[in-house]
Amino acid sequence: MELMQKIRRSNAIYETSYIVIGIILMYFILVFMLGLYYGGLWILVAIPFMVTLFLIRKIRKQIFLLAEAILQDKGVQVDTDFLPELTPLLAAVKAHSQQLRTFEAIVRNSNDIISTIDLTYKITSINPAGQKMYGYTALELLGQEITILAVPESSAELIKIFDRVKLGEEIVGYDMKRQRKDGTVIDVSLSISPIRDDQGQITGIMGIHRDITERKKMEAEMQRLDGLNLIGQMAASIAHEIRNPMTTVHGFLQLLEAKPKLLEFKDYFQLMLEELDRCNSIITEFLSLSRNTPINLRMQNLNTIINKLLPMLQADALRNEQVIVAELEELPNLELNDQEIRQVILNLARNGLESMKAGGTLTIKTFLERDHIVITFCDQGSGISGRILDSIGKPFLTTKENGTGLGLPVSYNIVYRHGGTIMIDTGSAGTIFFVRLPIKGQHLV
Repeated sequence: MELMQKIRRSNAIYETSYIVIGIILMYFILVFMLGLYYGGLWILVAIPFMVTLFLIRKIRKQIFLLAEAILQDKGVQVDTDFLPELTPLLAAVKAHSQQLRTFEAIVRNSNDIISTIDLTYKITSINPAGQKMYGYTALELLGQEITILAVPESSAELIKIFDRVKLGEEIVGYDMKRQRKDGTVIDVSLSISPIRDDQGQITGIMGIHRDITERKKMEAEMQRLDGLNLIGQMAASIAHEIRNPMTTVHGFLQLLEAKPKLLEFKDYFQLMLEELDRCNSIITEFLSLSRNTPINLRMQNLNTIINKLLPMLQADALRNEQVIVAELEELPNLELNDQEIRQVILNLARNGLESMKAGGTLTIKTFLERDHIVITFCDQGSGISGRILDSIGKPFLTTKENGTGLGLPVSYNIVYRHGGTIMIDTGSAGTIFFVRLPIKGQHLV
């Protein structure tokens, strides 16, 4: 608005200059007419003509230089001594130009995605961060409808949001899912506001997009761990109430099994004892979900634990005509609970074997990654479906006929108690579980 006021003041000055030029031209016309009437006055005609022509050319040149300075901003020098009326306008234009360059640098170098669309919801600009995050070039996006960046099922929701902004509403921190060029779905926080001209009319819409995928994953992980902890605490509080009568039943079944008169029921007694043992193992796994369970640690090497388990795992693989390959790099020792880490390795390795058909290969790797030790389990199965992946790690979620659905929740909790994390990368060619354990500053719960 300040720039427009300065321009209007300068226009008033220009109008004054035009009046002066008009007076000179009128003088020229008058002298010309007198010269025609009296004759011999050609000199009087020529002088104002030449002066007027010089002034017109000079003003024209300065206006041309001013326009070039405004449009190209190449430091063109304007002779404001000759035409001082241009000084306030030129100063305002330079300040405005510097402000535009500052804003341009902020948008260009921002880590957040900044884009603009017109009132038909077609993309008119997007900064380099947006091109990088969504995987498109600017040429691929300009002129396209903004729904090209939306998940198909949320396109209608996005249009409703922009309809509200087009009416003047500003929206801050609206979370929704977006889609990259390669089809990857990400979580984005949107802040959207209208773009207005000098008269206050809405001419477009600006959006700031922030990738919050990792934050959403962390929130989901914390919710899952809190759920596991609640289940574990419940299990710990009722475990002895269940185990006491189970121990009594188990003991009497063993006594009855030994009686000669009941030998014909021996198979039934064995089946009941096995089921009681299975119930007891489930309770033990439940107790593993509790963060309050004491954890005994000592310095050990992860590779040593894996090597001790390999013969057992390879025997499991051979029974199904599968192969296990171990690629173990040299690792430093860590404070670990041997029994719990063994349980994690067995759970993840056996899950990998069970996901593959005959002939598949399970690769177990260990390596250093900055300040973490990483162990990966890479299978050649068909991958994990999106529906299951969203709920993975929840108790009792299982795809196995005789599974309890506690193996992964227990593994997640054990790794968490050691200060580590479990991440999953899955696709049609197989699944990789990444277990990361910190080398220093372990968060032991």
